[in-house]
Amino acid sequence: MIESAQGKILFSDKELACRHCGKLVLAPGFAEKLKELRLEFGLPMTLSSCCRCSEHNRQEGGNAGSFHLTENVKWKVPGTCAIDVVRRGAEYDRKTFKYGPKAGLEHRYCQSLYSFRPPF
Repeated sequence: MIESAQGKILFSDKELACRHCGKLVLAPGFAEKLKELRLEFGLPMTLSSCCRCSEHNRQEGGNAGSFHLTENVKWKVPGTCAIDVVRRGAEYDRKTFKYGPKAGLEHRYCQSLYSFRPPF
């Protein structure tokens, strides 16, 4: 779970965990980056994907080197370092694009995917 300093839940374990097996492994520093992004963004962020085990990634048609993988051999990063955010229309998309690059994030309109390039 990622919380604000005031104890408000920003992202729950259920949102972050693999929807196939429940595994929750975030890359070192990724939780803090998500917290910074969410607090600065200032709007609700509904995640459609964060952690994925290799089986879940395969089912989703994900890339073998996906930053969603909880164990990423390609990048040698222990844990997930990407989120997919549910889009909420043009105004929301403009704001996500504004905050993505500011935090060192990559933004792809096709998925509203935010990935932190390791190392942080």
